[in-house]
Amino acid sequence: MRKGLWLGVLCFVPVISNAVVIPSTNDSARPVINKVNYQTSAEGWVTSQTAEVVIDVSASLTEQQLAKAHSEILDKLNNLVKADWHITQFNRNPNQSGLEQLQVEASARLPEEALVNIRSQAKKISKEGETFSVGNIDFTPTLADSIAEREILRQQIYTQIQRELVTLNKMYPSQRYVVHDINFSETSVPQPQIRAMVAAAGAGSQEGQNAPLTVQNKLTLSAYVSLASVNQ
Repeated sequence: MRKGLWLGVLCFVPVISNAVVIPSTNDSARPVINKVNYQTSAEGWVTSQTAEVVIDVSASLTEQQLAKAHSEILDKLNNLVKADWHITQFNRNPNQSGLEQLQVEASARLPEEALVNIRSQAKKISKEGETFSVGNIDFTPTLADSIAEREILRQQIYTQIQRELVTLNKMYPSQRYVVHDINFSETSVPQPQIRAMVAAAGAGSQEGQNAPLTVQNKLTLSAYVSLASVNQ
């Protein structure tokens, strides 16, 4: 009888948990005490070693010739300069002689050394009823060029921000500053004097005046930075 009573008492003994609550170390969950807002910038040059070249093709073809015109034009362009040519326009209209008048534009990015004699070479691959001519040469840097320079400038800005954090934390040891927010903006400025030189060279009658020129765009990357102190 006593044994059963003892077991019944044990059933009513409360279980006490000894779990310990550990404070969160997440800085974002801590209240912000002070903020330091400032702007910093880095400047660089986006350089292009290639130019986008547009070739205009005009041809009078029969219906049978039109069937293979696309591939034949690409073959001739690769004989002109071996590159990744893309046909961007392909227009055909009947002319008075009963043939199809074909107007084609093709473009490729070409290195500087391929541009020296490109106008005269385009004339050489032309023939009666089919002409090749250089429509445009544009040294504007590519998107990949801009992305590469932008990454370099961001790294420079991150280094500047890190130095700012070190300085603040040394000056105010009772607080701990961390990066709270970074917003980037940029400006890209083409250099008109260089573009004018390129245009003048392209308009020259002598191939020597059409010497390749490297074009650079000035890129300025700015960052609006907020540094905040958090509770220790």
